[in-house]
Amino acid sequence: MAAMQSINRVILNPLFLIVFLGTAAACLLIVQISWWRWHEAGAACMLAGALLYLVGTFLVTMPFNVPLNNALD
Repeated sequence: MAAMQSINRVILNPLFLIVFLGTAAACLLIVQISWWRWHEAGAACMLAGALLYLVGTFLVTMPFNVPLNNALD
């Protein structure tokens, strides 16, 4: 528990926020680009990868992991 509390304190910094939100923003851009280039090869893979990242990290972290970490703290 002490280790997780220490991680929670260290991770809350501007660099982490930029990386975490920046990667999500990049995935949103990739989603848009894949729609624009849907007729090209690989567009479906780009769309799937971006959506899987968004769901698997951003949309799981914000509503589930953050409240659990806050409760642990």
